[in-house]
Amino acid sequence: GFLSESSDSNDITINGDISTSGNSASAFYNALSTGNNTTIVGDITTQGTGAQGIFLLYSNSNTTSMRGNISATQGNGIVISSSDGNTTSIVGNITTSGTNTAALLVTDSDSNATTITGNITTSGYAGRGIYFSDALGLTNNSNTVTFNGSIATSGNNSPGVYLANSDSNTLNLTGNISTSGTGGESQGISLKNSDNNTFNLAGT
Repeated sequence: GFLSESSDSNDITINGDISTSGNSASAFYNALSTGNNTTIVGDITTQGTGAQGIFLLYSNSNTTSMRGNISATQGNGIVISSSDGNTTSIVGNITTSGTNTAALLVTDSDSNATTITGNITTSGYAGRGIYFSDALGLTNNSNTVTFNGSIATSGNNSPGVYLANSDSNTLNLTGNISTSGTGGESQGISLKNSDNNTFNLAGT
């Protein structure tokens, strides 16, 4: 894949598919980096525990644009972790399979803007569509997600959208949400310890 570590204010263009295999083998990984502008045209395929499609970690104020599909097995599609003020957009479908995966995972991150135009499909236990995580009691505040497409989850305890310990976020969702699993978290939209969020919904 592609790794940008402790590297700032770069212009990055990737034309072509990225395929990785192995634990933690992320396709595009921005770590400890600020102010990078990245364009990806092509599909991303990852296989392995913790092998993310697009991964921002301790990285702020980056712009990432992708046109292509993401398919992750045992990993997440897009991860924004401990990262603030990023703008991320994808035109394409995101598919994940495996336990505890998500198409979009946000954790300990604030004031990010993410746009997804395409369909989300997850399979596996706790396979969530859009997930704002409360891992380690951390919070996610003042983020904006704009989604145009359908969300379908099929695993048990797999909500379409799940916000935990997350306040003052805005989610603009256009499209249908369907869940076919069982368990207490298999709703289309689920909130836990989350306040003052705004949902603009168009679909079923």
